Amino acid sequence: MKKAIIILTSILFSASVFSQLKPDDDTYEFIYQEVFEVKLTKEQLKENTNAWMVKTFKNTNAGIKLNSEDNLIAKGRFEGVFRDGLGSKSKTEFNYIIEISFKEGRYRMTISNFTIIPDDDAMTALANWGMRYPTDDLSKYKVLQESDINRFVGMGKKMMLKRLESTKKNVKDIERQKKYFNVIEPQIKKVCTLLSKSLNGYLKKKDDW
Repeated sequence: MKKAIIILTSILFSASVFSQLKPDDDTYEFIYQEVFEVKLTKEQLKENTNAWMVKTFKNTNAGIKLNSEDNLIAKGRFEGVFRDGLGSKSKTEFNYIIEISFKEGRYRMTISNFTIIPDDDAMTALANWGMRYPTDDLSKYKVLQESDINRFVGMGKKMMLKRLESTKKNVKDIERQKKYFNVIEPQIKKVCTLLSKSLNGYLKKKDDW
C-alpha cells in the first residue's frame, strides 16, 4: 500500500516561531501550521526542502503538485484507523496536502485537507468530506453539514438533508462526531509532528554541514 515515507532521525530543532493543530476558522477542518527560523537563505531552504519532499513523497501517487519560487506543495497519505457509524474501528488511509512556504531565513509548513481514501462502497460517501473538529453550535453544525451533503452525489442525499431539520438528531450526530474526532485527531497530530520533525531535522543537518 503506497504511502509517504517519514524519515525519523535524531533531530536538533531550529527556533520555532509557532506550532499548532487547530480548526480552520470557516470549515472547522484540521489544519496544522508551523513556522521555523533557520540560518539558511530562501534559495537554500527551497532547494533543500525540495530534496526532502522528493525523498519523503516519492512513493505517493500524486507526489509534488506545485514547485514555485515561494512554495512547494505535495499530496501525501498515511495509514490510520477510522471509527465507523456502528462504533467499530477499521483500518483506512487518509489523504492530506502539505505546503511549505519560504522567506529569507524562515519557512512555514501547513498541512491540511485531510480526507478519507475510500476502500469500499460504505466509505465512498465520506471521501470528499474533510475531517473536522466537532462543534456544539447547532447553527454552525447545520451550515457545515449542508455544505458537505450538497457535494454528495450518492443515494440518500434527501434523507440526510431531512435529518438536518431535527434538532434532536443533530445533537445526537454531534456526539457521534466527537467520537470520530477522538479517534482521528491523535493520528493527525502524530503524522503532522513527524513530518515537521523530519523536515526540520533535514534542514538542520544542511545548516550544520
